[in-house]
Amino acid sequence: MSLPHMSPGRHSETRELLSSSAHAADTNQSDSIPNIINGYRLTPESMVDDVFQEARITREEILAATYNSSSNRGKLWDFIQHHRHAARILRRLGLSETKSADQVEFDGGLIITMDQIVRRLGWATRTFVAKSIAYSEAQLLSTYTWNGLAPLPEAKEAHDFYMLWVGIVAMFGVGGYANQSHRPRSHVFASEIERQAASIHQNQLYKNLTKLRSFLVPPS
Repeated sequence: MSLPHMSPGRHSETRELLSSSAHAADTNQSDSIPNIINGYRLTPESMVDDVFQEARITREEILAATYNSSSNRGKLWDFIQHHRHAARILRRLGLSETKSADQVEFDGGLIITMDQIVRRLGWATRTFVAKSIAYSEAQLLSTYTWNGLAPLPEAKEAHDFYMLWVGIVAMFGVGGYANQSHRPRSHVFASEIERQAASIHQNQLYKNLTKLRSFLVPPS
């Protein structure tokens, strides 16, 4: 898999974003302005499932978006897929991925928030927001290049970050496993890049993306 070259994305302070994601549910409430969506015959007594039904969101789509609904619990690829399906549902309803108080108002007076949708799908809102931020940053860093030659294993810290970056490119880069219908394999018959993508753990993204950036060069 070749390394992608894309135009530079927005430079973000990942440490600040990730450390503050636990409070993200409360930071944007004053900015939330209800959108009016016409055509839905709902009342204030309607539930989130009624919204799904009126929006023609299928049971299969709901299951695909549900937190840890697969048998491969804890695998990064599975988290990414569930998160993407949930984000797709939010976008269809006109809701943000990162603002828990973002809301839409339907004909009949029903108001639904991003927080309600995410919790209905089994996610803790703070977890969902943190993943939105981390996955976006990982996708951005997959467009960067390593600054210098690949470090030898003897340079343990640099080598560990290099291998993490290789895995991020394999997972989040153009044509990466995050965009494929099957998870990367970790067994001996898989390629080294595929095994590296399979080896990434969720916590590695949360803890290491800010420092990883210091080893990388953005696209020119």
